[in-house]
Amino acid sequence: MTAFGAIASAIRAQLTAAPALLPADRVMINRTLPVKASGAAIVIRHLRARGDDLTLGTYTWVSEYAVECYARGPAGTNPADAIDALLADTWGRLALFRAPALGVIDARMEPEIQWQYEEGDGVFAAATVLLSVRHRTLASQLEWTPT
Repeated sequence: MTAFGAIASAIRAQLTAAPALLPADRVMINRTLPVKASGAAIVIRHLRARGDDLTLGTYTWVSEYAVECYARGPAGTNPADAIDALLADTWGRLALFRAPALGVIDARMEPEIQWQYEEGDGVFAAATVLLSVRHRTLASQLEWTPT
């Protein structure tokens, strides 16, 4: 598995560790099907990676992941209320993300959140946070290298 896939899996593990924010089947990586009808969910998406700093046969990368939180609420209610607790819990869990054994040097939350709302047979809310992860790979492959 590439470093990028391994990091996404480690983020998922962080969110599903006890006490899990949601059941494991509701925390997905790169899901392409709509989650709107199925209630609360978290989707982790790899957005981009920038590599630089070739040193001693390794590249240092900054990989960016969008972590999308989805929730439903009753019709006629404030859609922000539907997503608020899941967003806060997700942010707190991601702020603690560390994976030094996997080549991660550091990770930080970007101070930006994007919200989206829809109304139908209830309210549907989505909030996306960004996690930037600095990590290393061997220059000759895209796998982890010890830090």
